[in-house]
Amino acid sequence: MTGDDTGMAVRAATHSRNAMCSCGSGKRYKHCCGASTGSAIESASAGASPSPAIPTIPTMNLALEAQQRGDLTRAANLYRQVLLAEPENINALHMLGVIHFAENDLDEAERLIRYAESLCPAPVQIIQHNLMMLREKIAVSNRPTEPLAAVRIESPDSPATHVEEVRAAQEITLPALSSEGATDTAGLAGTPEQQALFPSIKTFVLENAVIDAESAVPATATMLVVDSHVDLDRHQPPEWRYGLYRRGAQENEMARTLGVSDFKHSRLPAAIVLTSTYWANWAHFLTEVLPKALIADRRADWRDWPMLISSAGLANAQELLRLLVAADRRIIKACGRIVVDRAGYVSSVGFCPLEYAYDWKTDFPRIRPTDCVFSPDALGLVRNAARRLVSAAASATPAFLYLRRTGSNRRFLNQDEVEEVFRARGFEIIVPEKLSVREQIALFSRARVIAGPTGAAIANLVFAAPGCRLLVLAAINRHWPFHYWLNMAHAAGHHLQYLFGHAAGASPHPAHPDLYFDNLSRLGSSIDVAIREAGSS
Repeated sequence: MTGDDTGMAVRAATHSRNAMCSCGSGKRYKHCCGASTGSAIESASAGASPSPAIPTIPTMNLALEAQQRGDLTRAANLYRQVLLAEPENINALHMLGVIHFAENDLDEAERLIRYAESLCPAPVQIIQHNLMMLREKIAVSNRPTEPLAAVRIESPDSPATHVEEVRAAQEITLPALSSEGATDTAGLAGTPEQQALFPSIKTFVLENAVIDAESAVPATATMLVVDSHVDLDRHQPPEWRYGLYRRGAQENEMARTLGVSDFKHSRLPAAIVLTSTYWANWAHFLTEVLPKALIADRRADWRDWPMLISSAGLANAQELLRLLVAADRRIIKACGRIVVDRAGYVSSVGFCPLEYAYDWKTDFPRIRPTDCVFSPDALGLVRNAARRLVSAAASATPAFLYLRRTGSNRRFLNQDEVEEVFRARGFEIIVPEKLSVREQIALFSRARVIAGPTGAAIANLVFAAPGCRLLVLAAINRHWPFHYWLNMAHAAGHHLQYLFGHAAGASPHPAHPDLYFDNLSRLGSSIDVAIREAGSS
């Protein structure tokens, strides 16, 4: 993030309402983030009890007007007046944080925006957008760090206690990756089938654990606990990418960036820790966070412990957690750094570290098939728990599903043409993000063939009965880890095939080019084969 990007964080207040929104949605600001901001202001104000001495809504309007014309000092003073009357006014907290962001006061900006986000009853797009930008800014800042020793769970000097093995180590098959049908492989090579060992899944306790709002790394004041398959020299988990942790000067040493304290919970006596940046990513949530929640929910001595989750995340993710874990389980949203006297953790249930620490203009990530691994037992746990939410009648009729992609990045340039090929063969065209959690589970639980361009919706394969056929449409691209979907599908008991199209146009991210399919007859033949195979299984 460059110095020029700082101004983007205040566009929620200074942007022309008829201009295209800066979040990249392709909508006008008034129909996108502007709409989200306005509705949040109304809901926050309606639910509070402002002091009679300060008319909150008029004061907020004056503050926004001052912010729009660039008078940040007056705007900040007005937001502070609102907060004197309503300490938990979401929009006053958020906008005051945006002003601190614009003035490069990152600590105060983080404190305010995180707190605002944690108070939202449902995710608000513009707040999460600004929080992401702030996180990227902090990652390249000179915020102080503290050294930590990296140890494995099994190490004699590990701080983990009360360790229980809930799943034994498991031999898994990593299926072959074929580049067949790709006319412009650009160096993408297939790989043979191979075997790997998924390590045992353990639950354990850390005393005096230090937890950050979006970090899944188990850590204390002096150590961090690393899963057995993490390669500190190569792998780049999100905590590394966003600067929460950095490589230290010595071997097996890490450095933790100092963070801001949680507004409400600077310390908790006990909690199950499920914080992770993956609450904002549906695919990683389903395969790397939710299984941990289900495993932790079963541990008897943690029965009365609350679950600590990240406040920034998808509404569907938070809803599914509440549907699947014990109904009386207390859930706490973290919005900063917390110390937990006794913190319950579950070791890795799925893993795909992305290597962003390379020069993508001259090099490629060296992600191996064994870097993208998933526990079949963990995925089965999610499928079985989720299917209890839908009736047998709802999952009885087999379905062929095509998942339409609607995002503004990684566009599918001729998706309408491709959809006609699928529709002609009896596929139902769906937009998963427009469906409720229960609707998605019911639909995918009866799927026999699932197709669509690569994207988070593919991860709904975890709800399908074993034996499903998946056709993933993707552009040839050496920056994308194709083993991710391949290994996930195989661990869930499915067969996945890539159908390769062409990368089109320039992309702001090397792993996410636009996609174009020109050989529709070949595509139709591949679909016909998948339908026949689904019918014979």
